[in-house]
Amino acid sequence: MRLTFRQQRWDAIGKWPGPGSTANSQMARAPSVGDSNMDGSRWQTIKHVFEEAQNRDPDERDAFLDEACVGDAELRAEVDSLLQAHASEGPMDRMLDGMRTALHRPGATGDLLGHRIGPYEIIGPLGQGGMGRVFRARRADGQFEQEVALKLLWMAVPSSETRARFRAERQIQATLTHPHIARLLDGGVSEAGQPYFVMEVVEGQPIDAYCAAHDLSIRERIACMLDVCDAVQYAHQQLVVHRDLKPSNILVTDDGRVKLLDFGIAKLLDPDRMLDGAEPHTRTGLLLMTPSYASPEQVRGEAITTASDIYQLGVVLYELLTGGRPYQVNNRTPSEVERIICEEVPTRPSIAVTQEAGRNVASAAQRRKALRGDLDTIVMKALRKEPERRYGSVQQLADDLQSTLDERPVSAHPDTWRYRTRKFMSRHRWGVTMAVIIVLVMASSIVGLTVQNQRIAQERDRAQIETMKAEHVKTFLIALFGNAWQQAAPSDNQAMRDRLDDGVHRLQQRLANQPEIRAEMLSAAAAMYQELEDPAAAQPLLEDALATHRSLEDLDEVASLLLELAEVADQQADTERAEALYRSALAMRQARHDDQHIAVAQAKNKLAQLLESRGRDSAALALYAEAVPVYRREMGHSHTQTALLLERLGVLYRERGQYAEAEPLLRDAFKAHQQLESLTHPSTQRSVERLVRLYEAWEKPDSTAQFRSLLVE
Repeated sequence: MRLTFRQQRWDAIGKWPGPGSTANSQMARAPSVGDSNMDGSRWQTIKHVFEEAQNRDPDERDAFLDEACVGDAELRAEVDSLLQAHASEGPMDRMLDGMRTALHRPGATGDLLGHRIGPYEIIGPLGQGGMGRVFRARRADGQFEQEVALKLLWMAVPSSETRARFRAERQIQATLTHPHIARLLDGGVSEAGQPYFVMEVVEGQPIDAYCAAHDLSIRERIACMLDVCDAVQYAHQQLVVHRDLKPSNILVTDDGRVKLLDFGIAKLLDPDRMLDGAEPHTRTGLLLMTPSYASPEQVRGEAITTASDIYQLGVVLYELLTGGRPYQVNNRTPSEVERIICEEVPTRPSIAVTQEAGRNVASAAQRRKALRGDLDTIVMKALRKEPERRYGSVQQLADDLQSTLDERPVSAHPDTWRYRTRKFMSRHRWGVTMAVIIVLVMASSIVGLTVQNQRIAQERDRAQIETMKAEHVKTFLIALFGNAWQQAAPSDNQAMRDRLDDGVHRLQQRLANQPEIRAEMLSAAAAMYQELEDPAAAQPLLEDALATHRSLEDLDEVASLLLELAEVADQQADTERAEALYRSALAMRQARHDDQHIAVAQAKNKLAQLLESRGRDSAALALYAEAVPVYRREMGHSHTQTALLLERLGVLYRERGQYAEAEPLLRDAFKAHQQLESLTHPSTQRSVERLVRLYEAWEKPDSTAQFRSLLVE
């Protein structure tokens, strides 16, 4: 019989909580042993009856308790309370129970310096973890000289379950041969009956400490994480899940080599692989984890898959990028830990880095700008509460991280024309900047000459102004994209940026008397700042243009500019302001058009994307569903924007288990991408992946195989 963690914890200090206190929110009522009225003999009686009842079949307990507690209602109440507490034991209790038990095993903290374990002599300590202590040791049997890391399990007399887990660890590690995974060299059982295994010594620092000590840039930290991802992806291909990825298990040597440690709590994904008749390693009862890095399914004691490792990689990435963890769970009760991890939405990295920065404000501002956008999106996707909404594999996560280094679009970000344009411009900043400067200067000069000749003053009618506006913008875009490819990105863009700022300043001065054209050009210039990932520079230009169009009562343009400002606010991580602006734009368009107008549907689509990114899926789904028929009718079934909207709605339905609703949407999106692009195009392949995941979740193997065959390796 085994007491729960709550029972052992209070038993260890000689008393239970007094009246009115609780050890855990799940406990119905704790025995009031802490009260001075309860002496040691009384507690021993309660404990004895509880243990006897616990060891009996549930059908026999009531009869036993009726007899054992006859004439003592208080005793019966105390035992019933203990039984109820034991039955309500949760995953976090089991983990803490195992930790406490390990730390109190005989000899767990004994001095083993100079002792021999198998053929190895202990030289000194290296550290300790949830399963045991790690020592530096050397081969002492005379066969050859070698220093190693020897991990000795806590258990002095291991259970059959522990023996099976230890044998599993040795077998698993023996199959893993990878440059970023520490090698298993040997293993066995000591004379005292304690299992041990022997690994190569890795001289290095935990990855977070290494990054801090070497003051690594964000790009360098991402490069380190790519090595970690490479090792974890390799392990997953061998059907091994790590389950305890954290900085202390990821060391970096002085020369920058990453080494992944401790597959001691790994499990095999293949349910057919058994160990000495033990259960398959898909079981969840052996709950060994680190709460700060544990996934929601781990703290709930649910099935562990590769998605759990992806979540933990997200936590590690969050910590490397911001300096803090997504959740603060230290000194929290098990139920609080579970609630925080399973329910609270973490702060986006670009916001968290400012909060963690403290006095280093300048550095925090730079890092916030670097994290805003793609890295925010990548981390938040890896940290999704629902396993199926995270990356489908570690390789997908790694591909997106690599794309950020290459300044290419990432799969986690909505695939829009504006987004892909921004990434293109980031890769060709020199050409883009020159094009912007040239067009702005030319536009302002041409308009200045026009003003001098009084041509604008003579032809004020609306059609003339609209034609001129369209011509200016057309010239702007042709010059921009016609010249961008010709130049390489410079090592220092500050001089070019200064000239761009100067061009905008000239534009504002020379078009002071032409408000509509000035507003149009300011809006175009703001878009260029956005594409160059500088929303702070875009915001005042858009606000200037907005004020102009408000004064002209051009409400369609006002609504469009509100949408642009909402996107800027979202880029700046001001989600409350972004939502307010999106809703204002939607209300303005609804006041001017009916709900079947494409302008209304586009505003709904924009607002829905923001709501979805903040985890408000029900509200987002409703807006997507309203927009879909309008997009189909107005843009056509084979339009890129229609396909993207169908995918967003289809994925939300799939994640809610509404597979029948998701299927036609995702199939139509796939057909649209196939008509617009080739089968091997990234957009089409992502569409195929979404269908594969749908049919996997729906448990339709034939359809899964059909679409999986379309994936390009």
